[in-house]
Amino acid sequence: EDFPLVKIPSELDQLAKVNSLYDTSQSIRQTLFEEGMKRLGEGSQWKPISAIKASSSGETQLVVTQEDGHPEVRAQGNLSTGSKYEIVFEIPDGMTRLEALKIEVLPNNPTAALSIPEMGFVLSRFKLWVNAPGTEPDPEDQSGIPFKWVVDDDPAAFYDATDSLKDGGNGWGAYTRLNAPRTAALIPEQPIDLPASGSIRISMLFQQSATGAIPLLIRRARFAMSESDMWSAWAGSDGFQSLVENLGTTEQELSQVKGVNVPVMLEQPKGQKRTTEIFLRGNWLDRGATVEPGVPLTLHPLNQEDTPDRLAMAQWLASKQNPLTARVFVNRIWANLFGTGIVATVEEFGSTGSPPTHPKLLDDLSVRFMEDMEWRLKPLLRELVLSATYRQAAQATPKLLEKDPGNRWLTRGPRTRLTAEMIRDQALMVSGLLSPKMHGPPVMPPQPEGVWRTVYNSASWKTAEGEDRYRRGLYTYCRRTSGYPSFLAFDAPTREVCTSRRVPTNTPLQALVTLNDPVYMECAQALAKRMRQDESSFNADIAIRNGMRLITGVRQTDDDALQPLHELYQETITYYGDHPELATDLGDNAAQSALVIVANALLNLDMILTK
Repeated sequence: EDFPLVKIPSELDQLAKVNSLYDTSQSIRQTLFEEGMKRLGEGSQWKPISAIKASSSGETQLVVTQEDGHPEVRAQGNLSTGSKYEIVFEIPDGMTRLEALKIEVLPNNPTAALSIPEMGFVLSRFKLWVNAPGTEPDPEDQSGIPFKWVVDDDPAAFYDATDSLKDGGNGWGAYTRLNAPRTAALIPEQPIDLPASGSIRISMLFQQSATGAIPLLIRRARFAMSESDMWSAWAGSDGFQSLVENLGTTEQELSQVKGVNVPVMLEQPKGQKRTTEIFLRGNWLDRGATVEPGVPLTLHPLNQEDTPDRLAMAQWLASKQNPLTARVFVNRIWANLFGTGIVATVEEFGSTGSPPTHPKLLDDLSVRFMEDMEWRLKPLLRELVLSATYRQAAQATPKLLEKDPGNRWLTRGPRTRLTAEMIRDQALMVSGLLSPKMHGPPVMPPQPEGVWRTVYNSASWKTAEGEDRYRRGLYTYCRRTSGYPSFLAFDAPTREVCTSRRVPTNTPLQALVTLNDPVYMECAQALAKRMRQDESSFNADIAIRNGMRLITGVRQTDDDALQPLHELYQETITYYGDHPELATDLGDNAAQSALVIVANALLNLDMILTK
């Protein structure tokens, strides 16, 4: 699962509201976390408790042990998802009240777990009962003593720890890996009176599993009790109640906002960061020296006052002392506009990459992008597209082609094929089908039957209806193992690996896509309808001229340029005369069907596939 998630509202006018709700929620949780940790960290209050009986459902086995004088419960055997632990503890001498119960979960090998984390755990449901001396648990009592709150030592936990007090909750845990001890304190609704020489019984249910059905359950735990009244004083205070109520109201309001959850990156809490070591010869089982966050010594150093975290790294990347970031970015924008970057290998600026053709130009643009344009994209784009270099005619004389066949010295304007997504979007746009709808989940536009098949589940390609069929390529559903065919044919990456540069190809398959793909045929039919304009006075010559104007923006086109299209139209009409049963395949009659064929040809002209 992805975590953490941030909701992006479907209606952007609610973005400020969502941000405010998030800030409120995080502020309340941070306050509760800090207050809880103050009490959890008071070590003198905790009295370790020893288990006198421990059992588990399923094939998981529990054993009671001592480790360095600390009583522990360990899970052994064939661990299984859905295991329910039942553990009975003796009440320590002199202890008359239970204010909080502490659970400390440890890795089996704490030292090794710092480098190679062990499987984690998720406590789905926790319950507790108190037994008087010499009595057995009441089988009718399945609810146990009510608890109010769980203090978790992770300020940004994957699941809400308090969910472990509810049926069906995900609960407290380390999902899905455990690399350091984890601790939680469970606070009852009211302090629990403890009988002398009695016992307490707890049950813990583990319903979660990781990829591959690996059970996420506690493998090693220590337990302790506190009778300090600071817990009930805090949990019973008006301030605590107000915070919990506001948190519930805020998160309920947030859940009602329509939108999509987007995963974001979040730094691990300081106490849970794992040790990073060098893999000798790339072997993750053969560990070398421990390394700390840092930057290459050949470049400028991090600010000594900064903590070496992601924020410091971002500021270091965008520092004016770093000549690389702005150069790489400017070069990529140049490559998008001109087809090839000043450094042709936009993904490689090192010794194995291509040298820049115009190093001084790249330096100048990079410095101005940082200082004058303040890292803003629009001024940079304006600078480039309004330049005399970009506005040159793309036509090339034989002499220029001989001297500069790849236009690396910018002897003419750029002439590059559109990207896969742009080709489809442009066909939708000129045909009048392109949907202006923005945001929301991905859609499944038409594609040939039988392309998208899965052998691992029952998922299927469900072609979108209505305007969703014609949304921009940005919203097309992407499956790495089975990409959208028309995009792949035009060199779109499969997204299995990061791709900084697309290398364009020219294959017969590309023509087959734009001539036969269902999307392009629908575009041709819609374009033909736009070309006809006045149905009552249909004229093939006017319709063809309209089509050329729609795709090129040129109001007048030479007759010589239109002649091949007229010939195609006449040939198609003749063909339909010989095959009347096919005359209505693409339109209501032979004339309309023939115009669709012409529209399809227009969508395949080099001038529309190339900018």
